Parts: sequence; structure tokens; C-alpha cells
Amino acid sequence: MGGGGGGAPPGAPPAVAEHLAFLLEGAMARAGLEGAGRCLERARTMAADLLDGLR
Repeated sequence: MGGGGGGAPPGAPPAVAEHLAFLLEGAMARAGLEGAGRCLERARTMAADLLDGLR
């Protein structure tokens, strides 16, 4: 398994963007299946934490 982002090293902008895309896509799918928005709220918090960790 690669680091994502088209072979970019972990933490590189393309890899982080891909990570966020998968995180949010999964949250949207789960929210649709469960009929609740808490997955999206949790994904938003996780995405913010991920981005804060890059500073």
C-alpha cells in the first residue's frame, strides 16, 4: 500500500488531499446509510485535527 497522493510522501499536500477526500467520502456514505449526520460531524473534526497536525 502506498502513501496515496500519486506516490507523494505522507504529509505532502497531494497525499493529505487524498486522505481528506477518502475520509469525507466515507463519512458521506455512512451518513447516508445510517440516516444521521453525526458521521459528517466526526469527519469534519477529524479533518480539522489532521490539518492542525500539519502546522
